[in-house]
Amino acid sequence: MEQLRNDLFKRSPYVAPGLSTKETIERIIEKVAYRFSLTVEQLKEKSRKREVVDARATAIYIIRNTMGLSWADCSYPFGKDHATAMHNYDMFETQFQVNKKFHNKVADLIS
Repeated sequence: MEQLRNDLFKRSPYVAPGLSTKETIERIIEKVAYRFSLTVEQLKEKSRKREVVDARATAIYIIRNTMGLSWADCSYPFGKDHATAMHNYDMFETQFQVNKKFHNKVADLIS
């Protein structure tokens, strides 16, 4: 996972010159929502459906690793607290390692 984190910092398709932090976060959320066949609104609403939780965890993981924001800043766009962001981040790492279907679904988002 350490190599994955290092690769995200080196070459991120999400961070572009001239984009504000807010615009970059929205760009990440839009791409993740699209990949999971969800709307941005679905990703941001309070839902515990597996596909929404997985997508939200993926977005938080990408935001944290590409932008180096605090846990609170990573969770803010989703109306969650920092503890939820930390849990989602850990959940993402576990799912990515053990769930081949999930790994295949998100690999192109983080590479």
